[in-house]
Amino acid sequence: MLTTTRIAPVCASQIPTFPFDTLKKRLQSVEVPRSSLEEARVLLAQGGPFRFYRGFWVKCLFVSLNGAVFNTVFVAVRRMLRMQD
Repeated sequence: MLTTTRIAPVCASQIPTFPFDTLKKRLQSVEVPRSSLEEARVLLAQGGPFRFYRGFWVKCLFVSLNGAVFNTVFVAVRRMLRMQD
C-alpha cells in the first residue's frame, strides 16, 4: 500500500509527457532525419498508441527511486550539518 501511494503520483505525472519523451529519444537516435510527425507515424505503425508508452513502468520506477534516494541523502546531510553547529 505504501509503495503504491508513492508510485501512483509519479506515474500520473508521467502519463501526459511520456509520449513526447519517447518521440524525442527516437528523433535523437534516428540515422535519417525525419520530422516529428513522420516519426510519430512510424511509431503508430509499429504498435499503435501504446507504442509511445513502451518502457513506461520502468521509467516510473526509476523516477520513484530517484525521489526516495534524493530525500534520504538530503535528510542525512541536513542532520550532519546540524550536528556541526
